[in-house]
Amino acid sequence: MPWVLLVRWVVRLALALAFWRVGTARRAAGVPGAPPLRRPPGAPRIDPRAAAAAVREGASLGWRTLSAAAFLAAAIVLLTAGVTTTVLSPRWLGGLLLGLAVASVGVSALELRSAVLLLAARRRRRHDRELRSSLS
Repeated sequence: MPWVLLVRWVVRLALALAFWRVGTARRAAGVPGAPPLRRPPGAPRIDPRAAAAAVREGASLGWRTLSAAAFLAAAIVLLTAGVTTTVLSPRWLGGLLLGLAVASVGVSALELRSAVLLLAARRRRRHDRELRSSLS
């Protein structure tokens, strides 16, 4: 298999993931300093904003987990290709692929860390919500 095709495929995948990540970045949830909304007695119990925030949070968490898995898989492929290329053919290409593998592992670690931080923030929010509801 020509190595140019493999490198081109990996670069396209990385660029697509980067563009998707930038395009779906989480935006601010609300206006700072806005008064909290009071629910009238006859209003439905489901808050549309909270539901949309929950969906957005779940999608963000799923995206981060999926992108971390994709970067980890790319790192495994690049590591295998880099070691093989370093041993059998031009060493500069193997070194380049190994460097890309290290970068992919780093990005995967950052995505996993951000997913863990999202989970911790969700856990704190739910705990705060439970405390507020128990005090009411």
